Amino acid sequence: MIAKTTLRLAALGCISLTSAFGSIILSVQGDPIETGGPIVYAGNSVVASFTSSQAWTNVDISVTLGGPPGIFDGTAFLTDAIGPGVTTANESAGAAFQADLRVFPFQGSFTVLQGLSLSPGTYYLTLSSTMADFNTSFNWEEAAHHTQITTAPGTTLGSYFESLGNSQAAYAPGSSYSTWQFSPLEFTVTGQPAPEPPSGWLMLSAAAIAGLLALLRRPPIPSESSHCQSR
Repeated sequence: MIAKTTLRLAALGCISLTSAFGSIILSVQGDPIETGGPIVYAGNSVVASFTSSQAWTNVDISVTLGGPPGIFDGTAFLTDAIGPGVTTANESAGAAFQADLRVFPFQGSFTVLQGLSLSPGTYYLTLSSTMADFNTSFNWEEAAHHTQITTAPGTTLGSYFESLGNSQAAYAPGSSYSTWQFSPLEFTVTGQPAPEPPSGWLMLSAAAIAGLLALLRRPPIPSESSHCQSR
């Protein structure tokens, strides 16, 4: 198993690394005209990874795919580890997707996972193909030129991996992987920061106010003098 800590920040001379405070958690983009990247097919899955130090909600993940003209089916997984021994117990999300590449330039951005809630940690995005063989493969596009990487504060881009030699396991994230040594792969993670839980002082203040309101709502207790007069 590849440990969650075995990540490196992609360090290429063409990369511009900036921070953004909007809905972008992480974005890797390159030249929209150029095509090429690791091949995703029935025996080969590809992985991108990232780490975030804060929690997020309403998280969507999209990837840039390309290939020959056609419609391609695949599955996306988000796990906290990859490698032999990884199972669905490591999975944060998984979903099937379809990429329609019939229109020139035969590439595009496709949302593969959406509506997620992520805790702080390291995540591995795995793409696998459900197509029949190599002849029905597609590419996860790489940002080889004019590369721009945007990250939210506390988020870092990790390594990329590929399961070469038709070594994909029945559960794709559990395959044996080698590091993809070339250009970073294009994908985007968006979401909103998770609300901060109330602090201890706020919780105590709320409890005190609730208790005071309960006392004010209680009916008044008759005094001793009024009790005697009633006799």
